[in-house]
Amino acid sequence: MASKTTKKTEKATVVADNIHEQPAVAESTGDRVTLAVHLPMSHIIDDLPDGSGGVKSLELPGLNAPGGVLLGTGAAKAVTISRVDWENILRLHGRERMYNPYNGNPPCVMEIKTLDALKGDEVQAMTHGLEPIKPEAAGVKEAKQGE
Repeated sequence: MASKTTKKTEKATVVADNIHEQPAVAESTGDRVTLAVHLPMSHIIDDLPDGSGGVKSLELPGLNAPGGVLLGTGAAKAVTISRVDWENILRLHGRERMYNPYNGNPPCVMEIKTLDALKGDEVQAMTHGLEPIKPEAAGVKEAKQGE
């Protein structure tokens, strides 16, 4: 019987979001990088080098809690991870859609220099395509009773 190996998933540290009002916290510098994350659900990257020849996992948090309200365009969480992990993510997965602009929209995961960038135009334009929409904006008309 094959032995099971378990590995612990490291979670990115959430330092801020633009969903709730909160006090300012220190921005990251040096060997840490701050990312604006606009993903509908958490995303686990399970192939990051751990520095000792193995691999480790890193979880980027999602915006929507299970059973919660869907958040719209421009909502983001700021997380900090090590610069080495961010460089490895870009090296291994940098061509994936979530790390690149598409259809004129900014990427769903991108580096930001300060936490004030969460209120900036680029983060406010973040969209993953699963945000709720207003039926009127999509041209949906209400059906009349008896049709």
